[in-house]
Amino acid sequence: SVVGYWKLDGGAEGAFGSADGGTAFDGTGHEDLVGTEDLNPSLVTVMAWVRFAELPPADTTDWDPYIAGKTGDAGTESWVLSLGGAGGAAESTIYFSARGTGFSGANSGPHDTVLSPGQWVHVAGVFDGDALSLYLDGRLVATASVPFDAIASNPRPIRIGNSHLAPNTIDNHLKGIVDDLIVLSRPLSPTEVTAYYNSHQPYA
Repeated sequence: SVVGYWKLDGGAEGAFGSADGGTAFDGTGHEDLVGTEDLNPSLVTVMAWVRFAELPPADTTDWDPYIAGKTGDAGTESWVLSLGGAGGAAESTIYFSARGTGFSGANSGPHDTVLSPGQWVHVAGVFDGDALSLYLDGRLVATASVPFDAIASNPRPIRIGNSHLAPNTIDNHLKGIVDDLIVLSRPLSPTEVTAYYNSHQPYA
């Protein structure tokens, strides 16, 4: 059920110490995962480790950093792990968002988990055909029912560190490090997500 696993050993220190690498983003670039254009599972689990170097301030509404996503032009996204909100505390909230065929986008909903720059966090987004769920460090923090049973496909590759939206009035560039991105074509159970986080090892 693993349809893609990218270690992202880009030279920065990764989530598992100095022996492991991560890919750093400085707020200007991104990385497209070549060969993922046809990777469009209808049910999905997406997991990654991320360490934010900087988080959006509470008084901004125009910087929503993308961790990773099968994004596209407006209205054509498949799924996205990102920060975003309408200002205030929600601006530094992680969301798992997705779009179903013939439906507008939806997300996993609000939560009150506080993020800190410089700290590694394990992020997991799960779509099981009924709801979008978000896990942080192995703990379910948000879930929301959605009006679709399959995620829409798009022909763009998975992009890390930014969106495909251009031109865009909202900046989606990430400032931080991403490590060990995994995409599965089935929804992991809460027990499975927690077990992977607790192992604190690269995916095997």
